[in-house]
Formats: sequence, C-alpha cells, structure tokens
Amino acid sequence: MVFFGNAFSYYGLIFLTTELNDGQIKCIPAELQLKNSHDVSYRDVFIASFAEFPGLILFAATIDKLGRKFSMSIMFFLCCMFCIPLVYHQPQGLTTCLLFGARTCIAATFTIVYIYASEIYPMSVRTTGVGIVSSVGRIGGIICPLVAVGLIRGCHRSLAIILFESILLLLLLILT
Repeated sequence: MVFFGNAFSYYGLIFLTTELNDGQIKCIPAELQLKNSHDVSYRDVFIASFAEFPGLILFAATIDKLGRKFSMSIMFFLCCMFCIPLVYHQPQGLTTCLLFGARTCIAATFTIVYIYASEIYPMSVRTTGVGIVSSVGRIGGIICPLVAVGLIRGCHRSLAIILFESILLLLLLILT
C-alpha cells in the first residue's frame, strides 16, 4: 500500500504541476485564457523538477536521525500540508512553490521507502519482495494520470487534490 500511494502521489504531483495552471483553461471562457500558458507550464515543470535535490538532502538528513518510518511519516504529513492550499485556486507562483515543497517531501519518501522495504524482508526473499511491492507501486503510477489529468480537465480540481491528500493521509495512518 505504501508503494502504491507513494508512486500515485509522486507521479500525480508531476502531472499536477502542469494541470493546475493549464487544466482550468477549459473551465473558463476563451477570452480570459492566458495566451502563453504552455510556456508557463514548461517553466513550472522545470522549477518543480529541482525539488528532487532538496528531497534527497532532506532524506539524507532525516533517515538516520529519525528512523525510516518516522521520516516517512513526517514527509507524508508535510506533503499533505503543502497540498491543502491547492484545493482552492492560488496564484501561479504560490501554486508552483507549494508543488515544489510537496514534491520535495514525496521525493524523500520515495527514496526512504526503497531503503525501508529492503530492510523489512528477510534475505531469502528480499529481491522478490521489493520487486513485487515496486510493481504494485507502478500500478499507482499508471492510475494517477486518470486523477490528475482527468479530474482537473473535467473541472473537478478540488476533488483531485482531496483524493491525493486522502491517499497521503492514509499512508500516514498506515505508517503510524
């Protein structure tokens, strides 16, 4: 479940980077739409992609001091906190900053969960166990575009964000 939710949230946040700024276009009249929205989307994805680096630094700083489970719990909680303001429409710069923070936290958990999973399984089934849960995680990555793209383009922005937050809160409950 942790791998599924982590991949669902990680790849979903990548899709949300463009969809939150671009996806509402079909919900507003054509005369109010931005003419350079694609340039803005590329810039936002470029900025949010740098969140991977602070995520790795955050992972390295917390994993040994706080432990694997507690580090993941904190990162899931912080990711959820970064996503809460996105339920309502925010200015584009703030949306990008919030997604940057959320992506930093979810990138850290993505790294921690692989380390944690390899420590849980006994040596005789370690590679099989990690391979199976990684495959289950990929299913989350397959499903997330249906939520991130489909719901937002269908003018259900709040529902998409609430679903991502629900997954993050469920993961937080599983880990505690």
